[in-house]
Amino acid sequence: MNKLAVAVIAVWLVAAGWIQSASAQQQQKGVPIEFFACNWQDGKGMADLDKVTKKFNEWSDKNDGGYSAWLLTPQFHNRIGFDVGWLGAWPDGNAFGKGQDMWRQGGRELAADFAAVMDCSAMHGLATSAVVHAPNGPGGDGVVMFAQCTMQEGKSPAEALPAHKKAAAAMVGMGSKASSWLFYPGLGAGKIDFHYWQVIAFNNYADLGAATELYINGGGWEKVMGVLGPVSRCGSPTVFDATAVRAGTGS
Repeated sequence: MNKLAVAVIAVWLVAAGWIQSASAQQQQKGVPIEFFACNWQDGKGMADLDKVTKKFNEWSDKNDGGYSAWLLTPQFHNRIGFDVGWLGAWPDGNAFGKGQDMWRQGGRELAADFAAVMDCSAMHGLATSAVVHAPNGPGGDGVVMFAQCTMQEGKSPAEALPAHKKAAAAMVGMGSKASSWLFYPGLGAGKIDFHYWQVIAFNNYADLGAATELYINGGGWEKVMGVLGPVSRCGSPTVFDATAVRAGTGS
């Protein structure tokens, strides 16, 4: 994994009802992902976490090879409430279930190492990820934006994915280098007042800036809103720096 196009929360139990018809239309499958919201323990930081993630990679290579993970550090936000996020993904639901069992059976010592560096007790959620536009699959380091989206009155969540695909195609046609997904919240999401996250990723801030210029001053806003406006409305995005922890064999 060298460049980001990262992709945050049941894995198909709650979200499957929303994504099933959209996936059938687009001939694609939903992928299970997890997200932890974490805060640094006193005196700890990224250098301490790097030591733990090295051991985590060694453990995962033996026990959960399909698992991929990224660290998300907030950059543009409004009181997001955590220091660092952990985003993980499996290639399918079977891999998720097996990986969770292996972690519960053999990951206690490693979990204690993580807990000594950061407290992730505030949130652990699962979601289903659907690809909007990701020609190179999930990637490595880069920039990723999350925006909460709500369906317009009378519209079904199944209509969101085709609309976002059309909007993404318009931006790509103008020169945008973004990759994008929809995350449908499920287990652990709690009470929410939106339907899904729009997730847009770039290799770097230069690509993000170029896409922003296209969107604001190059006519992208009119094209995107002409497609998405009647279907869904998305709020202002939160922007994270993304750092790849590991690339699973299923990525």
